[in-house]
Amino acid sequence: MRPERKQEGDEDQLEGEEDTAPPEPAMPSYSTVISDDGGPVPGEFKPGQRCEIISVHHAAFPSDIGRKIIITKVSPETRQVWGHDDKPLRFRINRNGRRVTDYDSRCIQTIYSFEQLRVLS
Repeated sequence: MRPERKQEGDEDQLEGEEDTAPPEPAMPSYSTVISDDGGPVPGEFKPGQRCEIISVHHAAFPSDIGRKIIITKVSPETRQVWGHDDKPLRFRINRNGRRVTDYDSRCIQTIYSFEQLRVLS
């Protein structure tokens, strides 16, 4: 005679067998992550802060080192921030004589790692 399978829960487990697998650990809370590598703690970065780029992800971007950015959004789970250049608005006069925006750095955002930035203010 063949043992019956359970109807609820794990279908692969036969009736009469005990579940010997340990319970899965709970997911860690990333809101309280403390940097073990000596990098910035996630709580240091806040929207509106001014930062300086101290490292880049590829050797093709050495001119970005030292550039100032403004943080717009922080993601502590991924240890990243969204930011834009700290440059003023640029205006021009269109052909109708009106003053219009020529360049707004807030429209171009880039994602930076916590380790790439140093907080200035």
